[in-house]
Amino acid sequence: IHFAMAKKSSDDTSQFVRRDVVSKLLKGEYPGMVPLGYVNINRDGHITKGRDDPQKYMMLLELDRPLRREEIDPIDGPLVARLFQEASRGTRSLPALRSFSGELGLRAKHGRKLSKTAVWNLLTNPYYYGVIRYNRKLYTENIQHEPLISKALFDQVQEAIGRRRKGIYRRHLFTFGGCVMVCGDCSCPVTAERQKGYVYYHCTQSRGGCTQRGWTREELVGEQFTALLSRLQLPQSFLDYAFPKLKQCHATQAALSAARRQKLQSQLNGCHGRLDRLLQMKLSPGNAEGALVSDEEYIKEKARIREELDTVQRQLAAQEGQSQTWVEDCERFFSFTQHLARKFEEVSIEDKRGALFLVCSKLTLKDHRVVAEFREPFAAVAAFPLAGMPERTQSERRKLLAVAEKPKNVECWLGILDVIRTFWLTDNKNVMLGGIPFRQ
Repeated sequence: IHFAMAKKSSDDTSQFVRRDVVSKLLKGEYPGMVPLGYVNINRDGHITKGRDDPQKYMMLLELDRPLRREEIDPIDGPLVARLFQEASRGTRSLPALRSFSGELGLRAKHGRKLSKTAVWNLLTNPYYYGVIRYNRKLYTENIQHEPLISKALFDQVQEAIGRRRKGIYRRHLFTFGGCVMVCGDCSCPVTAERQKGYVYYHCTQSRGGCTQRGWTREELVGEQFTALLSRLQLPQSFLDYAFPKLKQCHATQAALSAARRQKLQSQLNGCHGRLDRLLQMKLSPGNAEGALVSDEEYIKEKARIREELDTVQRQLAAQEGQSQTWVEDCERFFSFTQHLARKFEEVSIEDKRGALFLVCSKLTLKDHRVVAEFREPFAAVAAFPLAGMPERTQSERRKLLAVAEKPKNVECWLGILDVIRTFWLTDNKNVMLGGIPFRQ
């Protein structure tokens, strides 16, 4: 009898804890100690004992507002965000990111350095962009904590560390090695070897049936990639002509931005309306036993609308937070691309690999020839008719300006600027390559 009573008490406690956890998740609260970079605030308004620090508490009081139950750590929070930015470059392995976190000053309990597993779990935790993952489920509604990073940065980190997830430990670091470049015949990774003082690239042939048997010298690959980067360089005479014209039509572009925000707002309202109609259909008396919409269909459709809603909200927030000095931002971007090919030959291997991940979405090698697929907005710049054109003589400059004034090229130029604002400025990417800062 005593054993049965103890078992019943244990089961009741377990059910109570489960209900409490689910209740917190539905309210948007994390059921436990928040990840590194955040602190828990108890009911008395103080930091919980696990991460209590008088300095942190005084910094939180300077916010001059009621504290939430989950607040960004005023000291460790910016360090975690810096770790995400470094991981997004894709140039560091997991052990190197662990060492970098130690250099930043991130520590686990009792002052120990973070383990590789802890760094991996930190970089793959969606909590930092405003989503709670618990028991392999994602909770996106009623989130109480403030995001530390953007969803775009989180996705970029997943792509960067996902490329380095497979493979063995590498003793040497090569510019185009380590899943940066793939074979154009079989899509296997291209590996690098050092033979007699020279670096050669060749297909790993891990899937078999590849016809590429030759090896390519690194100097040849570097020359071809530098030539590809030179396609991103526009004639300086055209830029000197185009930017004053751009400043004149700034009012028109501002009106277009307002129209774009209005369109996004209408899309946002449409998503909310579809969610309301879906919920009404689910709760209607005619939906007995799933006659109108089943539970699986409801969950699937709701997840799809929520994903679209989150995308529109991010775009709208980016539009609203966009700098009014976007013309100057565009000038800094083109200053970056104008010197990119030259700086690529001068910087370190890590900076070169950072440039590869930044500029290219895919790099292939076939028959000793390198082909690059540029990311946006670099792809739009490379597709511009005047990209890479020479301007050595005065007659060539006059021809360039004559070509630039054609309506088709003017429309293409404005399209490039729109792509830059959409894919670059609104994501607030921070680029530092060989001393060329794009945005501080």
